[in-house]
Amino acid sequence: MGLVKYFSLTERAKLQFRVETFNTFNHTQWGVDPGSQGASGPGTTAEVTNVNAGNFGAITSARPARKLQFGGKITF
Repeated sequence: MGLVKYFSLTERAKLQFRVETFNTFNHTQWGVDPGSQGASGPGTTAEVTNVNAGNFGAITSARPARKLQFGGKITF
């Protein structure tokens, strides 16, 4: 989600100010251990498919929480 605001600095120059959010509503996104069987790479949320694994069915990680990003741009 993002918000943008434009400010006039002079007749020709403008300033753009941006705020962008990721995971805006801060919902937890659970994951599994990326080193376990059944996972397909770093940071994956694939399920462990080996029922004999010690961490089968266990939630061992979560994706990052809400992030905010600010930016600015001057056009003329």
